[in-house]
Amino acid sequence: MARFALLLLSACFFGACASGSAVGDVVATHGDASQLILARAGTRLALSLPSNPSTGFQWQHTVVDGVESVAIASTRSKSGDSGLLGGSGTEEVVLAARKPGSARIQSLYLRPWEKGVAPARSITWTLMVQP
Repeated sequence: MARFALLLLSACFFGACASGSAVGDVVATHGDASQLILARAGTRLALSLPSNPSTGFQWQHTVVDGVESVAIASTRSKSGDSGLLGGSGTEEVVLAARKPGSARIQSLYLRPWEKGVAPARSITWTLMVQP
């Protein structure tokens, strides 16, 4: 019975995170970028994006609106499950939800040394930090 309750609780939590409606520690993927992402002040949000650093591309993240509400805390790369050298993986940016308000984060997938070249991908995240 306890196992079933834990499974049900996990399904509800991850389902809410994927829909962008969770409040608390949130994990969002590139599929959630078109949705409003909610979090409580004092929590952290992880944005997980597909990445392949062996190609020279990397994600660059900028808080374009709402600097007082959200700050970029850290980024890290995670290799994929294939175990192949040069295989794809994910990059995770962790945001700190500071205080109530709205924010927009821009994520650009580019090669930083290529000047005057449009990013391969561009994602804008909209976040609402609640008290």
